[in-house]
Amino acid sequence: MRATPARKGNIGKWVRDIRENDWNLTYHLKPLDIQAFGDDTVVVHYAAEYVYDYGDGTRSGAGLWRKFTHTWMKSDGRWQIIGGMCAAQEPVKAPRV
Repeated sequence: MRATPARKGNIGKWVRDIRENDWNLTYHLKPLDIQAFGDDTVVVHYAAEYVYDYGDGTRSGAGLWRKFTHTWMKSDGRWQIIGGMCAAQEPVKAPRV
């Protein structure tokens, strides 16, 4: 988990890591909701499970679902993500006071 938001310049680092290390990635997407704002802006919510296979007999991510929100905007007839977030699916457990 990052302490600060990722920007376009470094958002693809995880993809480069997969390619450079020759890992295998499988994923499942579960659509949850969509909300349209006019004809050119939508907010999409979904859950995703992605599993890394490192090629040495180890794997990670199975059973860990993350929740995503992406805001899409149509510009010049093309849809682009203009904002988003990802977080673990587990509820936050706040301490009792």
